[in-house]
Amino acid sequence: MAAYDEPLAHLPEMRWLMGHFPEERTAFRSDRLEALAEAAATAGCLALLPTALADADARLVRHGGGAVVVERGLWLLVHPQRRRAPAVGAVVNWVEDVVRSFSEAARSRPEQNRRP
Repeated sequence: MAAYDEPLAHLPEMRWLMGHFPEERTAFRSDRLEALAEAAATAGCLALLPTALADADARLVRHGGGAVVVERGLWLLVHPQRRRAPAVGAVVNWVEDVVRSFSEAARSRPEQNRRP
């Protein structure tokens, strides 16, 4: 299994992973999602990864039907005075639209696997 370092073991995704695979040996630890994905892809480790990251790597295979098992909030921080700037407002709106559409797409296909 590829998992976060011990200081991050309290996060929902690590609690879910350890709760569902308590007997799985942790072969790799990191505080970076990209490193966990690389371990999963190259060493065949089990890892719980964000859909956006895992779907982008053809070496990774989704297991368990692709259901959303953990959700985490995203924060987009902008200084209140900068939010009113047209360019900043446009970027904020774009980020919100992208995240919303990705979330809706992920929820619309919970039982589909990306690859056989």
